[in-house]
Amino acid sequence: MRRVLFLMTIVALALSGPQAAFAGKTSTVDPALMQPPLNPTFAPWECWRAGDSIICEGSDTGTYNGLEVDFLACDGGPVFSAGTYSASARRVGDADGLALTTTFRDSYVEWFSANPDGSGIRLRSTGQRKNVFTYSDPGNPETVSLSTIGVDIRVTGPGLGVLMQDVGHTTWNSDGNLVKSAGSHITEESFAESHAKICEALDLEG
Repeated sequence: MRRVLFLMTIVALALSGPQAAFAGKTSTVDPALMQPPLNPTFAPWECWRAGDSIICEGSDTGTYNGLEVDFLACDGGPVFSAGTYSASARRVGDADGLALTTTFRDSYVEWFSANPDGSGIRLRSTGQRKNVFTYSDPGNPETVSLSTIGVDIRVTGPGLGVLMQDVGHTTWNSDGNLVKSAGSHITEESFAESHAKICEALDLEG
């Protein structure tokens, strides 16, 4: 859920980064034309005309370590993570640059540990999903619906199997109401059970 809220927020951020040159793209477009503005995290964006549409693409990658995972804090102490991520973004707009859809594809691999340096027992967490923002009114962020497809999180441990998992397809309308859900998703009850297993596996029961 935190990743969903993050993606909902960054769609509206302002653009930064230079325009790129495109091989095989016959009609390039200034990314600043796009509305709402493109997310600067994925700059530099490449934009070009394709028929009656404008298509823009960007990407982002990174690594992190020693991060405290607040939603997994155990009675015996905090949980830390280290990992890598990669993400790509694609905006499709109309001929005037008003957004029709924005699609983010992201994947990550990280390790949970009871120690900031990642030593000791480690649990593996992975995710790979697609987030599609659809504008019923082109360019108007207040009319955006969101569909997520894939694995949001899957935590495993040696000899322990799957400790936590959220996988499937969900859709929220522009009012933030869930209108579709399929797959295996984390509930309040299942989170409590999974959280207890993770704390036990990391010897952080308290």
